Amino acid sequence: ADGYVVLITSGATMSKMVYWLVEDGIVPAEWIEGEDWPTYERRFLQGEPVTYAVDQVIDAVRRFVLPYTKNQLLERGLRESVTVAPVSTVEDLARFRQLEERGYWLQAPLPNGREIPAPGVVAKLTATPMEVRRWAPTLGQHNDEVLGGMLGLSAQEISAAIGAVHGPSRRRGVAPSPSKGEGWDRVEIANHLPFEGVKIADFSWVAVGPITAKHLADHGATTVRVETESRPDILRIIGPFKDGVSGANRSHFYGDLNTSKFGLCLDLKNPAGIAVARRLIQWADVYIESFTPGTMDELGIGYETARSLNPSVIMVSTCLMGQTGPAAPFAGYGFHAGAIAGFYEVTGWSDRPPDGPWTAYTDVVSPRILAATIMAALDHQRRTGQGQHIDAAQLEMSLHFLAPQILDYNVSGRIASRNGNRSGTAAPQGAYPCSGDDQWCAIAVETDQHWAGLTEALGQPDWAKDPRFQTTEGRLAHHDEIDEQLSRWTSNKMAQDVMDLLQSAGVPAGVVQRSSDLLKDPQLAHRGFYRYMDHPEMGNVPYTGHQFRISGYDSGPRFPAPLLSQDNEYVLRDLLGMSDDEIIEAVIADALT
Repeated sequence: ADGYVVLITSGATMSKMVYWLVEDGIVPAEWIEGEDWPTYERRFLQGEPVTYAVDQVIDAVRRFVLPYTKNQLLERGLRESVTVAPVSTVEDLARFRQLEERGYWLQAPLPNGREIPAPGVVAKLTATPMEVRRWAPTLGQHNDEVLGGMLGLSAQEISAAIGAVHGPSRRRGVAPSPSKGEGWDRVEIANHLPFEGVKIADFSWVAVGPITAKHLADHGATTVRVETESRPDILRIIGPFKDGVSGANRSHFYGDLNTSKFGLCLDLKNPAGIAVARRLIQWADVYIESFTPGTMDELGIGYETARSLNPSVIMVSTCLMGQTGPAAPFAGYGFHAGAIAGFYEVTGWSDRPPDGPWTAYTDVVSPRILAATIMAALDHQRRTGQGQHIDAAQLEMSLHFLAPQILDYNVSGRIASRNGNRSGTAAPQGAYPCSGDDQWCAIAVETDQHWAGLTEALGQPDWAKDPRFQTTEGRLAHHDEIDEQLSRWTSNKMAQDVMDLLQSAGVPAGVVQRSSDLLKDPQLAHRGFYRYMDHPEMGNVPYTGHQFRISGYDSGPRFPAPLLSQDNEYVLRDLLGMSDDEIIEAVIADALT
């Protein structure tokens, strides 16, 4: 063993995993026939009986992986279609053959003339490939080019402008103060939306694809969410469920990720279902899928077919590893990608195993990047009529959020690892216990000014006057002592009071909130972040909005996520223009299941 792996199996991969356990003598052969492994996950999640307790399975898997290295498990998993993901370090990433063979790393120049590998483009586009046109500048590198060439300043004016670093120059001007009457709440809402008229066929599932499509759907795109009744999106069987009652249409996890979409059920293993899918692709401007590479080709609706049906269509293929490379067949979830991308290795406590981010981290960050990529492709499509294929590897998109640690390794050889809530530049920093049951407040002191504000808020205690604590370097070196004193102070106060007091003193601080706290958060309420809408089965429930506001637009969501098959007739008749006879034929052929 040389580290840790993340192993999450579901469906058919559960059976394969059990065969591994039997082959290595970890469990008796009776396990193979003693449980219906392909349905194990679903039955467990829905509270139905299972033969072998989850704790038994986890213990068996732990014993199984111990003799192997991370890479041995990854390669065996790729050969036998079992999703085992190594918890990568930045050093592992630098040597990961998948990234190398996809040509991911770019060579970034340093001021000393050396070049180091840096995270590459976020996606591969066939018609409008991305490229780095200019690397990040050194301080003041383009002063003459910008001030002289672009702004037309004379040498004397440039000298004066550069010297006026603590105040605006005449040419720079002063930002105007908001005039009376300005502000979001006073802006008249436009009667159209940014992506009104854009048509999206969303064949993806779980998170990255659906969230990406949601960004466009909430802002006006007509979006059709394709599922099948025999194998609906797995999020439909994962809670939270309204009133604790499970059901295919009662998961708010699914509901929150699929707002403003119309639901269509198609059996993609049925030729009649594929025929309808092809009509949907002909209709669409954007066609999104998130399955294992090659799946859509096998179904007869891969990119070459899509392009022949609709030359202007933008097909988006997003999966963990991308469409090419030795690890392309890896079929997993965001938890796997988060481990491979290095986020598990840097999250947790230094004396404990990797903890990983709270959620499937790559599922959260990738859709924002992918939505922007699609917008660029739509702009190209609008101007030229040309479609293209977007190959978006969630691993590659997410690595930009670990760029500082990757670059640090490539420059200095340092391998980032877990360090709790500590920072290399701020002290004290952490989550501090407060009065009440499991209540905490996060505090970060980055500057001497923050430290002065903190000590003022604490009432200038004697311990804070220690000379060792008067510089950032000293505070970093004696972090534990400061934490002990600060925790004594916070533990006698409510978290909200700690935050208010410190923020008023200019110290970065924030209450550590639960989901229930977020629903009542006054700032989110002020911005109208949650939208309450009536769902056919769940009733009036809150849906999360977007983290940005576009002046003049209502950013949605516009209506709740669809029930299974809810909009079949509307999509087929009104959007695709199918006749009554064609719809009846599709029903008779069991295409709409």
